Amino acid sequence: MGCLKITYFNYELKNYLSNILAVVTDRKLVKSYVNSAFDGVESDVVSYLNYYPFGMLMPNRHGGDFYRYSFNGMEKDDEVKGKGYSYDYGFRKYDNRLGKFLSIDPLGKSYPWLTPYQFASNSPIVASDIDGLEANVEIVPNNNSDKPILEIVTYIQIDNQSDLTNDIVNNYAAGAILKMEDVMVGTITIKGVEFDVKSIFYLTDGDKTFSLTFKENGKEYPKEYGVLGEADKIGNTQKNNSDIYVDEDTDSNKEEMYETTAHEKLHELGLKHYDKEDNIMNTYADDSKKQSQMTAKQLKKVVKKILNQQKDKTEKNKVKDYIKNNK
Repeated sequence: MGCLKITYFNYELKNYLSNILAVVTDRKLVKSYVNSAFDGVESDVVSYLNYYPFGMLMPNRHGGDFYRYSFNGMEKDDEVKGKGYSYDYGFRKYDNRLGKFLSIDPLGKSYPWLTPYQFASNSPIVASDIDGLEANVEIVPNNNSDKPILEIVTYIQIDNQSDLTNDIVNNYAAGAILKMEDVMVGTITIKGVEFDVKSIFYLTDGDKTFSLTFKENGKEYPKEYGVLGEADKIGNTQKNNSDIYVDEDTDSNKEEMYETTAHEKLHELGLKHYDKEDNIMNTYADDSKKQSQMTAKQLKKVVKKILNQQKDKTEKNKVKDYIKNNK
């Protein structure tokens, strides 16, 4: 006699740090019956998690601990220290009770002001520590359209080498990230299938990320060129850096600085100059126009560059499989 095996999918609900807050399945549970009448359904919640800032689980505010992934989306290592106390970050193991890694940072010499055991520069509310991540692409459902959302996820590390305070530079970086997320949106078509593209940028302290360096403006150049920026390499989505030159006058020209940052980061993602007045890849800024647009062709090139340079082909294969099943 044959049997029918039913498989349910798990869906992770995350926050901006990729912390998994809950996991639900696609199974619908009967809510209740009132006088033998059906009274609706409710979600099948298989895991729920609340964390302290450095990732330790709050007592009596978590359940379903069998799920493999948790804080920062990392895999738990429950064999030595018990459930939920240790995470595998690839290069190192992390103890969330200490808020420290258990071995030194291989890049520690580049950050002499931080202990080599630190996690996320001791700022776990605004940053995550992700070893080995690169720009990647995810496909997520779109509640407002039949077209799926293609998310470009990019991790950026900030380095302040200017005379401005860290608070000022961090505010500049936050504004620049919002500008990049505003610019890198639109609809593209890949092999006959349409996707709505959305961009997400995270600040992180991990290795192999994009970096953004703010330097003191000591360069001589015509002021009509706007805020000056330079990208190390065009089209390197694995690891790259952009330099943005700032000084005490930048505060009165922040919008242009945001546009310059987006411009240089898009160089890293494969775009060259495109001298159309309102395009973000215009060579020089025009104070009379907002450089906040990119073409669908440019956006498609960015997505393809990221997919083709992935060391792990999981995301690329995911897109290929989606196109194959939905053409």
